[in-house]
Amino acid sequence: MKVRFKLLIVLISFSVLIFAILLVNFYLSSQSTDIYVEDQLEKLNLSATNAIGINNELLFSTVTDYTYWDELCNFTKVPDTTFANEYLLSIVDYAHVDYEWVYDLNGNRKFYANKNILDSISEPISPTEMYAQLDTTPNSDKRYTSFCIRKADEILVVNGGTIHPIADTERKEKPFGAFFLAKIIDSTFTNRLGILTNSKVSLKHDSVGIDKSDKRKISCIKPIKDYNEKVVAWYFFEKNDSYIEKNEKSQRKVMLILLIFIVFSIFSLGFIVNKWLNVPFNELIRALDKNEVSGISKYLKSSNEFGKLSNLIAAFFKQKKALESEIEERTIVSLQLAERNMELKQHNEEIKALNDSISVANEELRQNNEEIITLNDDIFQKSAEIEIQNSSLRSREIELQLANKQIVESINYAAGLQRAVMLPNDVISKLPFENFVYFRPRDIVSGDFYFIYQKEDSILFAAADCTGHGVPGAFLSMLSISLLNEIVHRNRQASPAEYLCDLRRLIKISLSQTGKESLHKDGLDIAFCKLNIKTLELEYAGAYQPLWIFRESENPEAPEFIEIAANRQPIGIYHKEVPFDNHKIQLQKNDKVFVFSDGYTSQLGGKHVVKFKKDNFKNLLKSVRNLNSVDKTKILDQLLMDWTGTNQQTDDILVLGLKI
Repeated sequence: MKVRFKLLIVLISFSVLIFAILLVNFYLSSQSTDIYVEDQLEKLNLSATNAIGINNELLFSTVTDYTYWDELCNFTKVPDTTFANEYLLSIVDYAHVDYEWVYDLNGNRKFYANKNILDSISEPISPTEMYAQLDTTPNSDKRYTSFCIRKADEILVVNGGTIHPIADTERKEKPFGAFFLAKIIDSTFTNRLGILTNSKVSLKHDSVGIDKSDKRKISCIKPIKDYNEKVVAWYFFEKNDSYIEKNEKSQRKVMLILLIFIVFSIFSLGFIVNKWLNVPFNELIRALDKNEVSGISKYLKSSNEFGKLSNLIAAFFKQKKALESEIEERTIVSLQLAERNMELKQHNEEIKALNDSISVANEELRQNNEEIITLNDDIFQKSAEIEIQNSSLRSREIELQLANKQIVESINYAAGLQRAVMLPNDVISKLPFENFVYFRPRDIVSGDFYFIYQKEDSILFAAADCTGHGVPGAFLSMLSISLLNEIVHRNRQASPAEYLCDLRRLIKISLSQTGKESLHKDGLDIAFCKLNIKTLELEYAGAYQPLWIFRESENPEAPEFIEIAANRQPIGIYHKEVPFDNHKIQLQKNDKVFVFSDGYTSQLGGKHVVKFKKDNFKNLLKSVRNLNSVDKTKILDQLLMDWTGTNQQTDDILVLGLKI
């Protein structure tokens, strides 16, 4: 078989191999897209279930809080218009619901509110439907209910529970009545679900019109069931994702580039093989056939194998011509002829040796060519494997980026909720005393929080530090703020010590802290103050967090420093619980009052990487006590950055100040 045909077979084999690699790449790309779609559908299903659960838990938690209420128990027996207008009517706005009912034990309605408007006409649900979901007999476990119901074109989420006094914590006694809240599933409700799931959410009254034909479309549906487990509507979650289209476009581009590269490589390889192997071999064969060196003269000065062969052939022709001349000259003399014959024999042996050398060189050249072809095949195979691995790594990177984005968006949303429950700065600035709040969370959300409440002639303010920081601390801070609002709302005349005892009791109930090797030993440290605006009498109680007062003296550089120590026990489960001490102090004009968490004093930094400590913090507050809130914030920020240096922030930081 001629060399050109062998080269043609090699080129065809190379092309088939590259085409097979293209088919494998296309198949793996299609599989990657399907896996991505399945993964996104699974994540959307999980986030939709969690979002619906969060909304239901919020409404259920509100019902749980308000059904432990002695005043509400009395209301079921003797309705009080003042109590209804001042407390019950406010629950509709506070809990963000659309309907509210209070019934006595016999099913008689004692109160009904519809979006802040007392209305006795149109009710979307009958008492029989709601009462059928509860059991009012003593020692019953069916004290709560939660279901959905469809009325006309509206879908309502209903949560209810039996009403018990605060002392009946287990709800085992016979209830006084029932309390219900209902929320209409409207665009605001579905938009909140959309924010939580990072998708578009719509309400479908039936499954007609929900497109399920596109298997690569990232969407899911969640049924809404009533108390008979009958589906009354559907949540439709739909997520726009351009990754699949972009991935398919990029794959088509890659395949086009590979095809162009293959065609170019085949033509280039064919051109090189023809120029470097086929043409020189043909010219050498032609020179041997014609017994002339004119056709191979251009290779004589070359140092490669063809140059050596050409020089050997030229030398062969030259020697042959010389031998022929000698034979013609020595035909006359037999002795000379014999001698020439001997020389010719010797020359023939040399030529044979040269021919053998040429054969060996040809065999080595053939082996080298086969090794080069094998190496090229290995290189192309490794390149294809590396490209597949790179594609897999890029897919994983995109998945990690999407997961990280969803986590950060969820935490940012939680931070907005946390700041929403604390008093905004524009409201704080309207207090009758000059005030200062320095709030610097370690993470996006915080375990520290401040509480400010003004009613009539009193201002309640507190600085608290919950167990942990970040997301766990934020959950505990949200629970504590909610409980403080409930406690103050119920009893506005109590002392700070009584507020803290009540808060400790509710925290232990909320966290299921039994006192016997409890698994949940979380809690909070807090400094709680109550200031009479007219008399300037300050009451204080604390759990690990003290109260500091700077009182001006004749020497501006040496103000009188007053510290009131807190009880050495937290708000939460503790091995030796005692009532909190209630302290009273008469403030004077121009006194500076500070409460704070331990975040600033425990910050690591300085030359030896140690804590900032209490004495340094006291000197810092003394130096900035007479500055305005903006300058205080700048100085505390700058000193914190100088002290921290390259270290990370250790804990959440909170400082709350008041100038009399």
